[in-house]
Amino acid sequence: GVGRAADALSSQNDFGRCFAFRGAEGRLTVRLSRPVRPTHFSVEHLHAALCDPARNANCSSAPKAMDVVGRSDNGDLVEFGSFSYAASSDAPTVQTFAAASLGERVDAVTLRVKSNHGHPDYTCLYRFRVHGDE
Repeated sequence: GVGRAADALSSQNDFGRCFAFRGAEGRLTVRLSRPVRPTHFSVEHLHAALCDPARNANCSSAPKAMDVVGRSDNGDLVEFGSFSYAASSDAPTVQTFAAASLGERVDAVTLRVKSNHGHPDYTCLYRFRVHGDE
């Protein structure tokens, strides 16, 4: 990637402060502080009202198709589902998706971005969050 992955985990999501990676496909793996049973995942990007080409802000860099997988306590891969982030002007900046597989404890989670909203050069991930129970 060309951006800092840590920016996607930070609560500070100022304009331009994102995990930017080349192209439309990329991934972010998060090692959790303790094993959890994920219930939801949140993805955040700029609001469409802030997307202004004069400021080099382009909402087409928002992730679109993505899936989330985790690594269970015993090392098995757990698939939590495929999701689509909406980047329209009436879409919320923070979008939360329910995990398709419940009950598996994982110690790491990977967000795999499969496409963006059309930007040819890069994708920006402003924030990724894992919600769950111990």
